[in-house]
Amino acid sequence: MDILKTSLLNKYPQSRFYFHLENIAAFGSFKKRLVENNSAGILRYQRKVADEDQRYLFVEDSVLFERLFGEIVAVDVKKRELAGIGYWIVLVRFANRTIAHLEFCVGSEVALQMEWNGVHQLLSFDSELQLGLKYTGGQNDSLEVLPELLQESSYSAVEITDDYEKWQRYLFGEGV
Repeated sequence: MDILKTSLLNKYPQSRFYFHLENIAAFGSFKKRLVENNSAGILRYQRKVADEDQRYLFVEDSVLFERLFGEIVAVDVKKRELAGIGYWIVLVRFANRTIAHLEFCVGSEVALQMEWNGVHQLLSFDSELQLGLKYTGGQNDSLEVLPELLQESSYSAVEITDDYEKWQRYLFGEGV
């Protein structure tokens, strides 16, 4: 961990980490059903963002899924660039027997899709079909978090820092 981050965490040890995904209503419902069921399954997740500055969301989402499903047994990351669009496919196997297929894309589109296939339930969400999410105009449209949904993550910044750096290395080959 670098000196600046260490000094910030020492100065503000009560800081909480904000996960964008946890503040989208559909994910809250999705997560609640996953936690209630508490069984292994297969997650297919896709997030598309409009510009390179939003790549940090890929890292956040990965950290959140690790917190949700637990210890990682294996990770395989493939990165491709097609016609100027960055694309990552990440396969994660968790100790609880859950397998996650995560797709991340930087391009002109903004979208979020989640599918869960478990022993006792099937769940699906597609932001392009969801009426409850608010969109903003222009080519750089993005999924907006509605103010009434904002909540603190249940994780402290101290807890998350190492996982965040680990996922940055997995996805982009770089540290914070």
